[in-house]
Formats: sequence, C-alpha cells, structure tokens
Amino acid sequence: MQKIEFAVKGLIVNGKKFLAVHKSDIQSSKYELPGGKMNFGETAEETLIRKIMEEVGVRVIPLKIIDTWNYFTETNQITGIIYLCVANNPEPIILSDEHDSYEWLDTDFDSLDKMNRLFKPQMLRWNWNEIIDIQKNNNEKLTAWNKFKSMIEDSDHENNLLANDAFNRDKSSRRLINY
Repeated sequence: MQKIEFAVKGLIVNGKKFLAVHKSDIQSSKYELPGGKMNFGETAEETLIRKIMEEVGVRVIPLKIIDTWNYFTETNQITGIIYLCVANNPEPIILSDEHDSYEWLDTDFDSLDKMNRLFKPQMLRWNWNEIIDIQKNNNEKLTAWNKFKSMIEDSDHENNLLANDAFNRDKSSRRLINY
C-alpha cells in the first residue's frame, strides 16, 4: 500500500552557521536538517517545535517557511516544508538516539556539499545573506519567546497552541525570501 506523509524540517541559524544533524541509521556521511514527521492533530509549527526538542534538545520559534522538499520510494512519499527558526539557546545540543552527530555548518558551497542530496540543491539557491539578516532581526521574537517559554511543556499540546497563536498574530514582520 502506498502512503503519503507530511514532515517539517528546521533551519536553525546561529551567527553565520546552521545546524545539521546526522541520522544514526544512515551509512552515508551526509547531514540533514533537524525535524520530522507530523502526528495527527498537530500543526506544522507544533511538529517542528516537538521534533527539534526531541532530536537536539533546543527550543525554537518557527519564523517562516523558506522551502519545500519531497522524498519518494516505491511505496512511500514524504512531502515537507522547511522553516527558518530562531533558537532560544542553540547550545548545548543534546542529540537523541536518532542522531549520532551534528555540526554547525557554514553556508558556503563546500559546507553545503556535506548535506543530503534531498536538501543540497535547494540550499544552494537560498539567499543566505537574507536568511541570516532575518534571523538577526528577530531578537524581539526571542524575547517574546522567553516570556512564553514557561507556558510551553514538551508534551502539552494546549500550551503549544497558545504560544503559536501569540507568535502568529504578528504576521506583518514576515516577508517572502527571494531566491
């Protein structure tokens, strides 16, 4: 039986570098972005917050969707989106068993060559200067996040909804990233 699943990945920028993780069960040395599949009843933002906390132990604010991706096998399709995120405290990284290593990669061609073939082509065409500027300019959101973080518990769905609603009210600061 063929199935379609939805997933969310997060681009976590720290300075001029981004977080890349390596899956434990993959023999390739290539990295991917943290994130994962959506559970029934979750929003994309809730999935992203949950999966990044589970995988790397970091709380994030999803800022904006910057790209999409697709993965196909003969019996499975995963379609996903990539969010630009701000991390409350990007260090320390605490990896789950799902991953065996991570690296803060530069945005140059050689560093992007370390990324999985699923993500590398898109990442090569991103406007990295704009992405880094957006991340820098969202310190106000990070301050707001700190006020709300006491509301957010890892498994508390209702509190995640409240925090997401608060951040989604200010959509005027969001703009499209041009490739």
